[in-house]
Amino acid sequence: MTFILRRSILVSIALSLSALTVYTSILSQRKNQSKVAVSMIALIANPDAFKGRRVRAVGYVELGADKNVLYVNEADYKAQITKNGLALKLTMVTDASSQKKYNKNYVLLEGTFDPNEGDLGLCSGSLLDVDRMAVWKGYK
Repeated sequence: MTFILRRSILVSIALSLSALTVYTSILSQRKNQSKVAVSMIALIANPDAFKGRRVRAVGYVELGADKNVLYVNEADYKAQITKNGLALKLTMVTDASSQKKYNKNYVLLEGTFDPNEGDLGLCSGSLLDVDRMAVWKGYK
């Protein structure tokens, strides 16, 4: 009877250690998915370095019915230099008042960078799953 009890205890310990190892691995993967603060210029110049990564970037945003773009700066927006911008795929709800608040402003955005998807090739990539947008007050 004690042999069976010892064996059950050892199996329980082994299963607990296995579960802990899996949990630690999942946490490590999530840590690697943490957001990286990066400039728009670095994203556009080094797209492969950030492919598939969660990034945080600041730029000038244009929000519209047919086009959502984060530009390097306001001058690029005014000149419509879309290659100096990233198409945005927003997951957050942007109602009319939110769009008015963010549109044609410098904003901080967080999303997943994809260098291959850029609004039919007009932009230099996309920020997918954008789940955070805040007006950037650091420039004024």
